Amino acid sequence: MRLYLFPPSTRVLAIVALHADAKTWDALHALAKSAPSALEKQELYVLLSHVRDRALAEKALALAGTNEPPLTNRPSMIRAVSVHFPDMAIDYASAHWNEVIVSLEPDSRSEYVPDLAENSRGLSTLPKLHAFADAHIPAGAQGDVRKADATIRFYAKIRAAHLPELDRWLAAQHG
Repeated sequence: MRLYLFPPSTRVLAIVALHADAKTWDALHALAKSAPSALEKQELYVLLSHVRDRALAEKALALAGTNEPPLTNRPSMIRAVSVHFPDMAIDYASAHWNEVIVSLEPDSRSEYVPDLAENSRGLSTLPKLHAFADAHIPAGAQGDVRKADATIRFYAKIRAAHLPELDRWLAAQHG
């Protein structure tokens, strides 16, 4: 998680949210619903989506599809899920694109799903990215799709080349 994205006053809650169990997530959700200011509400709803637990990430996406969080928070919630679960976020955005698009600035619509995809750690995301682009992004506006594709391929290549070497080194240290 990128803690620098959160103000210092929120960083402890960001760590709590990242490692939350269902009970903790529910407590953070209650805080979000009762937050006294729009800024606190915004930060807390995004924190609900910055989780490592798959079930809680699914719960956050379901929440993003309701009228509970402010409309402008919903894209940030989906983006926060994409940090740990990019395929889940892409699947959600694709399935709910008509609802998601209304909360995005017109100039950022063609980059939104490619940005979600850039968090991917595997080539299996590429067919989803390209299917989305073919359906929703004009051919002349797919620069961000090509960038996301190149980023995913680059990091997959780096992992394939260096993880076995790292595994061997770690085994030698403990062996």
